[in-house]
This record gives sequence, C-alpha cells and structure tokens, in this order.
Amino acid sequence: MAYIPYMYCYPDHRHQSNNLLVNCNYLAGIHPTKSLYSNQQAPSQYQQHHLHPSLSSLTNGCPSLPVGNFSIDQFASVCNILLQSNHIDRLATFLWSLPPNDELKVNQNILLAKATVAYHQRQFEELYQLLENYPFSSEYHPKLQELWRNAHYLEEKQSRGKELDAVTKYRVRKKYPLPLTISDGEKITYSFKESSRKMLVEYYKRNPYPTSEEKAIIAEAASLSKVQVSNWFKNKRQRDRAKSYTT
Repeated sequence: MAYIPYMYCYPDHRHQSNNLLVNCNYLAGIHPTKSLYSNQQAPSQYQQHHLHPSLSSLTNGCPSLPVGNFSIDQFASVCNILLQSNHIDRLATFLWSLPPNDELKVNQNILLAKATVAYHQRQFEELYQLLENYPFSSEYHPKLQELWRNAHYLEEKQSRGKELDAVTKYRVRKKYPLPLTISDGEKITYSFKESSRKMLVEYYKRNPYPTSEEKAIIAEAASLSKVQVSNWFKNKRQRDRAKSYTT
C-alpha cells in the first residue's frame, strides 16, 4: 500500500516530521484506523474532515487540484485506489489535474485509469487510440481486453438498438481483434487462445465426458475456468451430434 505525506493532508501538522504518513484510502472515502500509525495517534475527527486542499478538492469534486510534491508512484497509487473503489468521477478529476510529465504519460497504472475513464465516459475513440498506441505489460492485459471488447459491444448495441446475442458478439470480436499492445499475439479462437483450444481438443479425443475433477485439472492446464471447460465440452458434444445427424 502506498502513502501520501501526512503534511499534505493536515495543515495543522505540515511542519512536523516528514515521516508522518496518511493512507491513500482517504481519497476513496475510507478513514484510517489506529493500526495505520505505529507511534502516532490516529487523526482526530477534526483532522479527518480538514484535509489539505490538494486532497480535499478531489474528494469534493472540485476540478482544480494542486499537486504538491507527490511522486509518480503516489499519483499511480491514488489512481489504483480510486479505480478499486469505483470512484470514476473522482478519478477523472484527478487525471484532469495531473501535471505535464513524461513519466506520468507512460505510467501503466495511470494509463489504465485513463482507459477506464474513457470507457465510462463513452469516449471510445480515445480509448481505442490509447490501447493501440501503448505496449502494456501482460498483467494489465485482462482488464484492458475487457475494456476493448465491451466498448465495441456497446457501439454495436447502440447501432443495432438492441441487446447482442452470443453470435453477434463473436462477430464483433472477429471484426475488431485485440491489438498486439494488450495481447501476447497468440491467435484467439472462440475467445480461447489457440493453445488452450488445442489442449481442449486433445482431452476431448481421449474422453468427451470428463468428470468434475478432470474438468478442474483441464481448466488449470489450459488456463481457463472450470465453467469455461464445462461449456466447451458441452457445446463440442452438441456440435458433434448435429454433424452425425446430417451425415
């Protein structure tokens, strides 16, 4: 957990030791407890409601946010906390107020926050441009892939004026493949990586009716959930039966 200097949050203590820290949870509306302070008493109720302007302006939704001397990691930590607490409006305000800085522009936590805000504000072109132009680490891929697909689903839904069925979603995914910046480049077949699909096919050839325990083993080996494995085997059996009826 990252921390923001205590003196930036409480004017009454800004001249005390720089080692005094306050948890970033304040930005998410969660007050700290005594457990966060080893040798210091937890802030009083007065202190909790009299934050330094650089933070109180954010929690109050003010578009003006002084940035003080926060580090890149502290800016990124604020973004993470606001994301986790689903405070998208506060996050948008915080991002709007970031200073011009080359390191901030390429920090992947901050880029994830920008992508999330763009999605919620339905700024899809901005979202696509961001996802297509920055190479993200693999740990960010699942969330960013979700944003990419859901944004295209929403655009298709708006165009059609109705909910999308599974077939239409598949067509949308095929029409708008994941950019290499948020994927490992491996071919995706029916939403599964090619390596996972091949593994499922091999297991299916051995036994089309795996037990619950076997499904769990297959799921772990193929990096899928047990539900995904169960649904794949069920659909595969149905497709094979349909083929046998037509031959």
